[in-house]
Amino acid sequence: MSGPVDYSSRLLRGSVMRVATTVLTMAVTFFLTPFVVRTLGERWYGVWVVTCSIAFYYDLLDFGFSAAFNRFITAETARHDLGRVNEVVSTAVALLSGLGVVMLLATGAIWLAVPWFAGPEFVSAVRMVVLLQGTGFAIAFPSRVFAFVAISQLRYDVIEVLNIFRTLSQAVLTVVVLKRGGGIVGLALLSFVFGRGHQVALYGIARK
Repeated sequence: MSGPVDYSSRLLRGSVMRVATTVLTMAVTFFLTPFVVRTLGERWYGVWVVTCSIAFYYDLLDFGFSAAFNRFITAETARHDLGRVNEVVSTAVALLSGLGVVMLLATGAIWLAVPWFAGPEFVSAVRMVVLLQGTGFAIAFPSRVFAFVAISQLRYDVIEVLNIFRTLSQAVLTVVVLKRGGGIVGLALLSFVFGRGHQVALYGIARK
């Protein structure tokens, strides 16, 4: 029989790992960005940044639901009310999945509009990046619930270990992809694959 959970230790480990993740992310960005710019070239790097920034606007569709669901899942977990936790999780998955569908529709609209704001030489690549980024965000939206459940158990330490692994491995593979001429489509595909792997890992954490 397992003993009581030491939440103080979890919080301490989580805080330390969070700082480590932040420092690592800053270092990777500092050293990797010049390589990406040099390899892609200024024009393609600019296209990559603009295309990614469009996808990040999808977060505006959240409308604060993620913060609310995170709060309620944590509160019901603290009360040890498993029934209510399941209810909130089910509601969160349903609502966030609906928002994910809206994101897919928005992605389709942006995909059609790409020729209006991108030059002919960029259209094909930008459309593929928009499709991968938009689909990834749409899938990730309902998957946020897994992170909420892990956070309700104060598993920040495990989450940050996962983030560190993703940051390092994605940085290494970014170099490999660009050296092999993958371009912005290769970067988008890499981000899509790592995003889905991250969500599967969070599901595993939430199940424990």
